[in-house]
Order: sequence, then structure tokens, then C-alpha cells
Amino acid sequence: MSGKLPEQCCSILASTGELIVIKRGERGYYRSEWNTDSREENKHIADFANRRMGITPAQLEAMVCGSMCGWDVPGAQPQFYLDMATREKSVAITGHIKHPVLSTYFPVKGHLHTYRIMGTEVHYIDLSSMPKMMLEERLGYTYCPELVTGKPMIPVTYQQGQNGSYTLHLEIGAFQSMKVEHEGYTVMVAAQVGSREIALGFSPKAPHRYATWERMPERSSSSAHRYHNGKYYEQYADAMQDCENRIAAAYARYCRTPHKNHKHKDSTGRER
Repeated sequence: MSGKLPEQCCSILASTGELIVIKRGERGYYRSEWNTDSREENKHIADFANRRMGITPAQLEAMVCGSMCGWDVPGAQPQFYLDMATREKSVAITGHIKHPVLSTYFPVKGHLHTYRIMGTEVHYIDLSSMPKMMLEERLGYTYCPELVTGKPMIPVTYQQGQNGSYTLHLEIGAFQSMKVEHEGYTVMVAAQVGSREIALGFSPKAPHRYATWERMPERSSSSAHRYHNGKYYEQYADAMQDCENRIAAAYARYCRTPHKNHKHKDSTGRER
């Protein structure tokens, strides 16, 4: 998920522009065999490789911080940068969004948000703006929103046509090709909030077709996902609202934990 650290990523040294590889949990870096003599070309290679791996700007910043300052500081967590993101603009849109794999487009209506995360522009739509039919389509994918200043958002890229309509494409980190089932429901959405996961499921055959749960993934086995506190709904809108309410409540608890008091610590964990 986009809130977790990847196994590795690419970056460039600020001092020399050299292309490097950073590995999760290891201090320092490795020189990349793809390194060139050009800082600009190295930056292009790093951006392309990270994008192909589905690494978000917040994950990249966390990996760089962890490699330099240690992996137990606040700045070594992607959520640290999502909490500090600044919104530059928000525009109402109508258009279509492409399924992550199928050559199918679904109508979308909502708001396109532009945030800046450590100097990088990132575009999102609200989780609730995701087309219901797209979330239910074949159920081979679990969608993973990022919590941008606490709000569940789906990262996208976009093009705007001459008629003003938008065509959206999901970023790779916005979904996982996996099928998770619980009580006959298939999980459509899984949002990571600290050590807690909030899930939204769908079952076309159940009397109540939609359900929400939560769990602590690090305490769950692969065979029994250990979802609990289930709530069941006939209407998609009611289930989505409960999912968002659960995320907001979990995020509020997450922010109250002492080690998440970012206002008093910088990214290296030093007191300000």
C-alpha cells in the first residue's frame, strides 16, 4: 500500500547528481548501474523507475530520510509528508476514469485536487468520487487511498479535453492486484491508518451487499484476515460514508499518539 515503505527506490545525490538506489531498512545508499554523467538524465531515470514501481512522492521522501537519519524517526514514514501536504487548488470535474487494467472507462464526477508534497505536485480525487461500478467490476483489485491531511484520496494523472471533460488514470500506487475475501464479501477498498486498516467490501449475493470492517494487519495471519466490528448496508452511499467516518476516527486516534506530534519534531526526530 502507498502508506508503507517500498523495498527499494531510486534517487539522486543532491551534491553530485549521481543516480543511487536506497533499500528499506539500510543506512546509506548503493550506486546505480544506470548512472549517467547528467543530473537531469539521472533524475529522469529515477522518476521513471519509481513511477513504474508505484512509489509515491511521500514514500520517496520517507526512504531518503530513513537512509540518512535512521528508520525510527517520523520522517521515515510516508504519512509524515502526507500530513504536511499543502492543497494548491481544487476544481469540479466531469469525465471518465480508466480501469487500472481493463480497457474500460467509467463516468466520474467530483473534484480534482492538486497538492504539493515536498515540492512535487500530486493530483487526487476523493475516495467517494470513485465510480461504484468500477469498484465492483470483477473485484480483482483492491483500491488503496492515501490519507492526505487525513482525507482518503486516490492519486491520479489526468488530461483535459477541448470540451472541458477530464480523462483520469490511476497512479500505480492507488491499487493492488489482489483479491481479499471476508464473510463472502470481496474487499474493494483498504485504507491504512497507522497500524489500523479500514476496509469496504461488496457481495452481489448478500442481503446487505456492502460492509465495512477494521483490523490490525500486523496481528493478522494470511489465512484469517481477522476483520472485526463489521457493519452492513443495503446502499453503497451509506457504506462509503461509514468507511470515511471510520477512517476519520482512526486518523484522529493516530494523530493523538505521542510519537506522531509532528508540530514539535522535525523529520529527523529532533525537537524544534
